Amino acid sequence: MKHCTKLTLGKVAATLLCVFGVDARLAAERPFPEFASAVSRPALLPMPRKVEWKGGWCPKGASVTKTVDKSIPTHGYRLEISPKGVAIASSDDAGAFYAEKTLQQFGDAPYPCCAIEDSPKSRWRGVLVDEGRHFFGKGEVKRLLDVMADYKYNVFHWHLTEDQGWRLAIDKWPRLAEVGSVRRSSPPPGAEKGFDNERYGPYFYTKDEVREIVAYARERHIEVVPEIDFPGHVLSVLAAYPELSCRGDVAETGTQWGVFEDVLCAGNDKTMQFLKDVMDEVCDMFPAKVVHLGGDEAPRTRWNECPKCQKRMKELGFRDANELQKWMFREVQRHVAAKGRKAMGWEVKHGGADLGVVAEFGETALPKDAIVQSWRTVKSGVDLVTNGYEVVMSPCMETYYTLPIGLGALDPFPYRLWTKKAKPLDLRRSYFYSPFKNIPREFEHRVLGGEVCAWTESTHNRAELEWKMFPRALAHAEALWSDPQPRDFECFAKRAAAHRLRLLSLGINCSPLALDR
Repeated sequence: MKHCTKLTLGKVAATLLCVFGVDARLAAERPFPEFASAVSRPALLPMPRKVEWKGGWCPKGASVTKTVDKSIPTHGYRLEISPKGVAIASSDDAGAFYAEKTLQQFGDAPYPCCAIEDSPKSRWRGVLVDEGRHFFGKGEVKRLLDVMADYKYNVFHWHLTEDQGWRLAIDKWPRLAEVGSVRRSSPPPGAEKGFDNERYGPYFYTKDEVREIVAYARERHIEVVPEIDFPGHVLSVLAAYPELSCRGDVAETGTQWGVFEDVLCAGNDKTMQFLKDVMDEVCDMFPAKVVHLGGDEAPRTRWNECPKCQKRMKELGFRDANELQKWMFREVQRHVAAKGRKAMGWEVKHGGADLGVVAEFGETALPKDAIVQSWRTVKSGVDLVTNGYEVVMSPCMETYYTLPIGLGALDPFPYRLWTKKAKPLDLRRSYFYSPFKNIPREFEHRVLGGEVCAWTESTHNRAELEWKMFPRALAHAEALWSDPQPRDFECFAKRAAAHRLRLLSLGINCSPLALDR
């Protein structure tokens, strides 16, 4: 990528940001190579799809004009900088916003003269944050939204319900917040099981707080997509309302990580009313066009034993419990569709002959008018796309910030045990991710884009969340916006180094780019 050829590079050994009590031995034992932020041309990130450097300078105080040009792609823009001033053209408000974000990366005037034409490759440029396991609060969410906007992400996937915590106030079902937002203990850091014997919660968002965050995001052209997971990952629900379970004996919100056999009772009419009541209030709080209904990791054990579920299956003529889950999904899908919302769900491995991998709901096929989030492998996503599904690509080994960043024993933070056998998701691997990888050209229109996922079983606070997200989220931002072909990692790394220094100056606990090897 020739835009990087005139970067003026200098090597500095930056000390590790320690404002959150991060283990300072990293800086003491081995310095990390960083590049100074002084460059002869701005370190643009994501790199625009077309940049032409003109020579000359635009003086400080020059005018900035905006015009509407409907020929420009959605969310795209033209940015022209000349000695006479700055001209921005776009077909929509989002495009003008992204042009301003690019201009901000030029720093203070005078600006180098150039002409930029830019538009996103991916319509869905998402970040998932799991607050079911650990809660971060309104301030940190807004802080992340600010950084997301700077790097042109446009979807905040808010994972708000889990076995270990329900984080949303629901008026018709008040015990969700009163009981489901609290757990009596958690596994110790880095462990899957065990007890730290520390009460966690109550932590949840009020409706006013949700609306404030949604409005804040919309000002930054970010859509907040809520996820209400069912029929599994619901111990927090069943602790508050045990009668919604098959056995009626769930005593507490989840205290361990993993997958659990207790799920919502599909044979109970009250369960379906509960889901519809929750969706009514969720749709009232969240104006997003999409509602994520979860659906993964829902064992069928309880349904196969439950008289109510077996009765429901018999009444509906179902052969097995897989069809029962498909029915649950369709019922809720119809309910949210009546409110103008599109349903979304996770995929799961399936051994059937029709598809190699399909959506969890029913383990046969999610309705074709729903969005599937593919997370298992690149191939599973390709299978979904070529079989007619609209897909958001999140292959776990390329987008999950659950994976270590590649520092080995020098990393001060814990990761889940299963990740120790996985290849680290370092900055280079992050940069080579593409949601369009191996997708036949004729099916690319079915790929909405991609999403990075910050699952938080082993992420306990703001310091850990930011450390694991950045700078990897910079690499993913460029992959989702520009999807440059071919990739030029060395060019990206030089620009990312300057942006890392900026993030540190803003107080973001950004991890190093690489070890000094």
